[in-house]
Order: sequence, then C-alpha cells, then structure tokens
Amino acid sequence: MIPMKMLAMVAMTLMAVPASAQEASNLSDTGVLNALQEALDASDEARVLELMQEAERRGLTIEARNGAPRCEQPVVPKVGALEHPFRWGMAKQAHGIRLRQLAMEQGYCGCLSELMDFAEFTQERTGKTPEALTEDDLATIREWYHGIRGEIREPYIAYRNRQCGD
Repeated sequence: MIPMKMLAMVAMTLMAVPASAQEASNLSDTGVLNALQEALDASDEARVLELMQEAERRGLTIEARNGAPRCEQPVVPKVGALEHPFRWGMAKQAHGIRLRQLAMEQGYCGCLSELMDFAEFTQERTGKTPEALTEDDLATIREWYHGIRGEIREPYIAYRNRQCGD
C-alpha cells in the first residue's frame, strides 16, 4: 500500500504542472499566448515552435493579448510557385518584413495586415500577382528579404516599444 504522504506529494506535483507543459491544443487562447511567453522566456525553441503553430492555427496574434483588438494575420495564398511550403514560408516572412518597414515609414501602430495585402506586395516586388509568380520571382523576393531583414527586425521592435507602447 502506498503511504498517504506519498500520494499527497504526487497529487501536489501533478497539480503544479505549469500550462507550458500542457498540450498546446488543450490550452485556451490566453493559455497559448501565456505559455508562448513562458517558452520564449525559457528559450525553449521546440515549445515556442509548437505554440506558434497553434497560435497561427487559431489565428491568434500577439496583439490579441491583454484585451487589445485582434489583428488578422496577413493572408498568403498557396498558389502556383507558392504551393511549395518553403517558398510559401519565405514569401510570408518577406511580406511581414515589408509590413514592418511600412509601419515605421508611416508611423503606424495598428494591425500590420491593414497596410498592404500580399497581392500588393508581389505587385510591388515583381509586378505580378501571387498566382503568376515563378520560381525566379520568388528568388528575387528572397534576395530582397535576405538583404533587408536585418535592417528591419530590431529597429521595428524598438519603434514599436517607443512609438506604440508595445
């Protein structure tokens, strides 16, 4: 028979399991965002990836925290050359960098997805619609993205903190 003291210790241990150890799909929206912050603080890359994927699946954004209005995620269609997951992901990242660049240029603090949709981005970068993009067009976008991302990421974070109070 298991001593009562041992059962009490096991029960307390199980009750103390933090949200970050729970399955991401079982968490509330707020729980996902809170667990994501915990994982970021702990530099737990695998957990961050899992929680980011769950947040994206649910359409959550960091702006959704603390009662702030929810921003829509920019839509990047998986059409034509963008059907390949790697090229689609790179194009999505490039679009995000352009949105951050525009926000800084315009002194904008709202939802980034309101600044420029993906079709406008591809038109600006290549003169084509997303459906008409070729692998060469995506290589052009990738070169632009790799050349500018380092110039935008940190300044954008500083801009948001300074201008937008984030």
